[in-house]
Amino acid sequence: CSEARPEQGCPIEYPASSWPLRAEQPAMASPQSRAAAMASPKNLGIMSDSLSLANHGVAAGFGIARFATNMGFGIASACIRGSAVALESAAGENPFSSVLHGVDGIVGFAHGATTMGQNVAQSITHTSLLTTRSGLRAAGAQEGELLRLTVGSEAAEVVNTVDALARHIAGPLADRATPELLLAANAWGVLQRAADARRPDVPADAGDAPLLPEHSERWLRFAAATFGHIWLAGLLDGASAAGLARGEAKRRRGGCSGEAALACAGVEGNVEVLAFEQKTSELFAPGYLVAVDHDTGSVVVALRGTSSVTDALSDLFCRPEPLQLGGHNGSAHSGMLRAARRVEGPLAALAEQGLARLGADSGRKRIVVCGHSLGAGVAGPLAPPLRGEG
Repeated sequence: CSEARPEQGCPIEYPASSWPLRAEQPAMASPQSRAAAMASPKNLGIMSDSLSLANHGVAAGFGIARFATNMGFGIASACIRGSAVALESAAGENPFSSVLHGVDGIVGFAHGATTMGQNVAQSITHTSLLTTRSGLRAAGAQEGELLRLTVGSEAAEVVNTVDALARHIAGPLADRATPELLLAANAWGVLQRAADARRPDVPADAGDAPLLPEHSERWLRFAAATFGHIWLAGLLDGASAAGLARGEAKRRRGGCSGEAALACAGVEGNVEVLAFEQKTSELFAPGYLVAVDHDTGSVVVALRGTSSVTDALSDLFCRPEPLQLGGHNGSAHSGMLRAARRVEGPLAALAEQGLARLGADSGRKRIVVCGHSLGAGVAGPLAPPLRGEG
């Protein structure tokens, strides 16, 4: 089976005649051009985002300083008052205890003055940062540029979308009391249980009629295999070492990682693995396994569920996106739809290759698209394009 590997770069060789005799000196940018570059919306956006980050840091820093101040003055005051009380308990009210009470009053005054100074300093710093940031926005600063520079455009888009969604949902709840929120959550649970109770039961005369498509358990095991042979694929049969043992046995017999994963998941029979991609770190690119199941005359395209940080970001990118399938208009999970479009090309080529490997004597050929969790969501919009392959 083939496994995706990073491409190896090749050194580029230049003929000796093309070597430059003297390095070109870069042209010095004029002060006007440098100023124009600094005033670009992107650079202004980076400055604005840095100020926003600094504002959070200021709040955290002053919070730590305030805690340390309260702790220090509190300990000092407790020690002074404790000493005064001990003296008064032993010898009654005396000049020494009176002096200590006076010192405690001075410490309390210093505590209040220090706290007031911290509050004023924080307010001035906060106002200065906000004023500067407002000026950058007025000059055309693009929001989120620092995040894009740090994690990339796609990841920044996901983070901003999740942040906006969380604010939209949590905003109206911010002023609600905790008991009220708990009561609402309980009411929501009651509604869910009531909806579940209204689901139609299986007819009594259904007999042994199958309720699931043919080979459903087999496709489920293919989906489990996408998690790899280490141990996740074997959890389909419960917490047991049997799956891991099957995978290791396949490895020792010379099987590739895809074949070991299938053995771990309990997939038996004549199965030929075409591709197994499990070490994806790209956003909107879930792992997958493509295999030819000669026993059922099927090409199986199995997509992995959430198993990495980038997969989780794909899950969280959940704004509705318009979609048309089979002449029907609707909406799709934007992260899963984007992932389906990203893997459609390579998976379609592998599916076509698999159909060719089935041969003419395989009867009716078909492509089975399955997955778990994120993989199941990606399989939905991916299945119609692959249907044209077989």
